[in-house]
Amino acid sequence: SRQTVIRAGYGIFYANLNPSIFQDHPSNLADVTQSRSITSLQNPNLVGFPTPDISGVGGKLNLTATDKGWRMAYNQQWNLNIQQKFGESTVLQATYLGNRTLHLLWSQELNPVIPGTGQRRYPAWGTIRYLPNCCDASYNSMQVSFKRRLSHGLTFNANYTWSHSLTHEGPLQNLNDYDADWASALYDVRHMLEFDYTY
Repeated sequence: SRQTVIRAGYGIFYANLNPSIFQDHPSNLADVTQSRSITSLQNPNLVGFPTPDISGVGGKLNLTATDKGWRMAYNQQWNLNIQQKFGESTVLQATYLGNRTLHLLWSQELNPVIPGTGQRRYPAWGTIRYLPNCCDASYNSMQVSFKRRLSHGLTFNANYTWSHSLTHEGPLQNLNDYDADWASALYDVRHMLEFDYTY
């Protein structure tokens, strides 16, 4: 029918490799790094301002690690769109839109300070930052709009979206079971309605 239009699309999009992700690895060597860490949990006399003299503070060597089998993050997107025309000025549109992102970068502290002790889990080291590209995200939505372009002095635009965003929310509880932290994203907005008109 000349009153109906159907569109569909699919694409895969790859992220650019960020070389700065790996720039901290040489600092794992004690004779190369100048990075040390100590927190106020370990030394209650530390203050943030004015900047204290920490030259005599015995900080611990920091470490950084990434996945041995590093994989590039990428995103898959797909959509199906149907438009139906009513008369000369009004269009109803319904869209299913979804995407899935794989191998997102995460940052996890493997050597936290144990509360009440002032000691780290592994006392010989400072911060141990682990950067797995373990995590995924997904988004699915139904989008409906009803639009009327200006005719007889009236124009309006009504839009409704139902959507659900899922991702791995952290800090991750179990590095051997990432799916235990698969949940609705903090930025998930389930319903959204927008309406405007001019007469």
